[in-house]
Amino acid sequence: MTAGTQTLRLEETLLEPPALPPPPTRHALFAILIALAALLYVATIGTGDLYSQTEGQYAGAAREMVETHRWLLPTNDGIPRLQKPPLLYWLIIVSFKLFGVNAAAARLPGALAVVALVALIFLIGEKLTDYWRGFIAGLIYLSCCGTFLLARIVMPEPLVGAFMAATVFCGLCGYQRRRHRSAWFAGFWICSAFACLTKGLLGLVYPATIFLLLSIFYREARLRYRALLRW
Repeated sequence: MTAGTQTLRLEETLLEPPALPPPPTRHALFAILIALAALLYVATIGTGDLYSQTEGQYAGAAREMVETHRWLLPTNDGIPRLQKPPLLYWLIIVSFKLFGVNAAAARLPGALAVVALVALIFLIGEKLTDYWRGFIAGLIYLSCCGTFLLARIVMPEPLVGAFMAATVFCGLCGYQRRRHRSAWFAGFWICSAFACLTKGLLGLVYPATIFLLLSIFYREARLRYRALLRW
């Protein structure tokens, strides 16, 4: 296979697919994936107390913010905790307000982020190939040891992963769809901003690198992604 043929096939993959209604099988696979994620990682968040130092630091800082009404500066025992941006703390605070101060409420944002990330993996796989491959990719992610561990403890990784996946999804939609392209590219930057608020600049660097490489190697991508810079 020549390089020209490979380029053509990639460009055909990224171009806008025909507007055909998805088959019922697609909806069933998507629902199965979401149900599995919720069953494995949301339904089990109340199992056990906070058992690691990291969990205690994140949940403790969020509880202290609730008690002191200081929403911008996370602290543990009055000591500023500035290693990570504040979005995860804010989401834990919202969960505490809704469900009380407990281990399950502290873990809920991360567990929901895993569900969202699985959904986005399915959608990205569907856009690049087909819904079956998106389903398989989602199953692989759900069965990973890292997913099993990080979804059950209070950590920013599931959340930043979900926002970065949303960034990639918006970038792909902006590439494929001529209509509302600017709206999708706005979504790219918004999701990147939330990823940065979760774990710093890597929330922008990783997705931007993907589209930068596409723009370097493929002329059509370079032309279409110019609109990203207008934001």
